[in-house]
Amino acid sequence: MSSFHWHTVTMLIDSQKAEIEKTQKRLKGFNMSPRIIKRNLFYTWDAVSLLVNKKPLKELFIEARKGDDESLFKLIKVDKTLLGFDWVQARINKAIYSGDYNFFESLGKAIQTDPLKNRKKQNHIFLCS
Repeated sequence: MSSFHWHTVTMLIDSQKAEIEKTQKRLKGFNMSPRIIKRNLFYTWDAVSLLVNKKPLKELFIEARKGDDESLFKLIKVDKTLLGFDWVQARINKAIYSGDYNFFESLGKAIQTDPLKNRKKQNHIFLCS
């Protein structure tokens, strides 16, 4: 009789084990969702950048990292989270110590600007991409 009970218990555990594995797979997919959300946000902001600046975010990012302030301002118009990057903070510190008031005036305008306010009609960009 105890053998029968032991067998019943182990069978229940085995059936639950399969259910636990399914749940773990679902949770793993759920944990991946922030990455998917970030990727979708990037593609959305990239499309906005193409509409407004006629350049993708990646190209503007490379130019801004090389020191092009206009590209930096265009990036900040689209994505304000860029202000948290170390290299952007370093550029802001450089402007602070050098007294570059024009930089801060342009930075302020970039922060205040709605990226879609003066968008250009660039439908052909999406057809060619």
